Amino acid sequence: MSPIRRLSRIFLLLICVSGLPAVATPATIRFKIAKDFLIVVAVTINVSGPYDFVLDTGSNNTPC
Repeated sequence: MSPIRRLSRIFLLLICVSGLPAVATPATIRFKIAKDFLIVVAVTINVSGPYDFVLDTGSNNTPC
C-alpha cells in the first residue's frame, strides 16, 4: 500500500472517531446553600483540600 493511501485511510479513521460522542461517567457533586442564594462546592486541588468555592452560575440576577 502506498504511503499516501495509508495516510488517507488514517485521516478517514480519525474523522470517523472524532465524530463519536464522549463517554461520560456519572458523578455526584455535593453542595451547600449559603445566605439563601450562594452555591458552595467543596473542591480538592491535587491532594489538598477540600476548599469551599462559590459556584458562579453566570446568571445576571438572582430569583430573590
